[in-house]
Amino acid sequence: MIESKGGDDLMRGESKSMLVSVLLVKILLVCLLAAPFLLPFMIRWYVSLSPDLQNVYWPAMIIGYLCLIPAGTAIVCMDRLLCNIRKAKVFIKKNTDYLRVISWCAYVVGLLFFIMGFWRPLAFVVCFAAFFIGVVLRVVNNVFRQAILIREENEYTI
Repeated sequence: MIESKGGDDLMRGESKSMLVSVLLVKILLVCLLAAPFLLPFMIRWYVSLSPDLQNVYWPAMIIGYLCLIPAGTAIVCMDRLLCNIRKAKVFIKKNTDYLRVISWCAYVVGLLFFIMGFWRPLAFVVCFAAFFIGVVLRVVNNVFRQAILIREENEYTI
């Protein structure tokens, strides 16, 4: 009798992927907790790179600290989303709520970097990336919502 290990390999791969995702979110949480203390040093270093960056210090500090709020919110939502997925609670409304909140966090960061772009035009690149991520998350959120509707329809069908 020939046994197929394809399913086992797939499950092991998904398990590793989930472990990597959970680990990365935990690393992000540690970085977020360190950020309020490290931000002044990082921005001071950035400003020291060029004499024309001296007028950027305070706007960068303000934008940096303001970004910590949506970043923290997004990290907590990602952690809860991954927790639900690990419990095999994938297509539930709460997960769509987490995705929606994370997308709004990306939009807020995009808006903050749009403002920063008036001091440093390179910030417009981060602004675009954040808005792009927000849109991608909205699309994924809509896919999840449709999957939930289909699942609910199937539960009521005999």
